[in-house]
Amino acid sequence: MPHPLSSLLRSQLQRRPLKWRSVFEVSQRRSDELSYRHLLIGLSLLVGLMVRVSAAFGVALLLMYWTAHMDWPFIENTNNFIVDYHVVYAVVCVYLIAYRAGHVWGLDGWVEKLAFIEQRPSLRFLVA
Repeated sequence: MPHPLSSLLRSQLQRRPLKWRSVFEVSQRRSDELSYRHLLIGLSLLVGLMVRVSAAFGVALLLMYWTAHMDWPFIENTNNFIVDYHVVYAVVCVYLIAYRAGHVWGLDGWVEKLAFIEQRPSLRFLVA
């Protein structure tokens, strides 16, 4: 005797066939999205707009890459086993957050004075 749900499944498949996505399609799309996220973080730090937010994401990204890149005891930098360029750049991003670098050379100082930001104090933390 066939399973009672088999007829229901068969009827559903006849009405609306499944659309299968290959694993490659999904991974390729996520890879493209990740590339755009990297681009947005880099452009934000380059022009000095929303430096606090982008530097925080940069720190998280760099530390995740640092931990993923560890291959004990085979480290690419033979001078120092713990501190490599990921950690150095993460410290630089923390410095950018702490000393409000977007106000000195970037657009954060200009955007903070716009009427749109002054009227909405909840958005001030993005550029302050």
